[in-house]
Amino acid sequence: MSSFLLTSDFDDSFLYKGQVLHVDLSFDNVLRVFELFKDPVFSDGEKIEIALEMLLIEYSSIQHLSTKDLYTLFLYIFKEFLDMDLTQQEEADSQKVYDFEQDAGIIYASFLRAYQMDLFEQHGKLHWRKFLQLLTHLDEKSKFKEVISYRQMKVPAPDKHNQEYRDHVMRMKRMYRLEQEINEQQALEQLDKKFDNVAAFLKTRG
Repeated sequence: MSSFLLTSDFDDSFLYKGQVLHVDLSFDNVLRVFELFKDPVFSDGEKIEIALEMLLIEYSSIQHLSTKDLYTLFLYIFKEFLDMDLTQQEEADSQKVYDFEQDAGIIYASFLRAYQMDLFEQHGKLHWRKFLQLLTHLDEKSKFKEVISYRQMKVPAPDKHNQEYRDHVMRMKRMYRLEQEINEQQALEQLDKKFDNVAAFLKTRG
């Protein structure tokens, strides 16, 4: 499992069967992988294969691994480098408060205002874990944190003094409501439930 320390650089490589493999953890690449797993065009097996090709710089040297090895490698990368254990389901009551696709404009504007950082200029540069730290610790007055606050806010019980405020809260919750009910973690977890289908696809690769 990865950790964030100011005294050491990120080690985005690991030893696999005697070979050093490097993982591309630029924030935009990781986001594209997340987008891939919500794309209905590709089958589950195709998504795993494409994800490995996107993430592993030396993908060509491992693409002929067995079905089991490819899938194990996929799970390992997500757990060790993205802190996502796809074999463990999220809690049923886990509330989704933001979406990288739907909130892209809000995230972009918040970074630009808070850090004077144009995220388009950071493609291929900004590390995923740096991106997450910056996102998590945006100022509470940032648009991103404001939107999350409204999504998490409960509409207060009515009384004779708060009708205007209640109307405002409900209006903001409607405005910033997330359209997709499934998040990246849940989309990826579904693959683990359908391993037999994934394995069947990977076996046809050759």
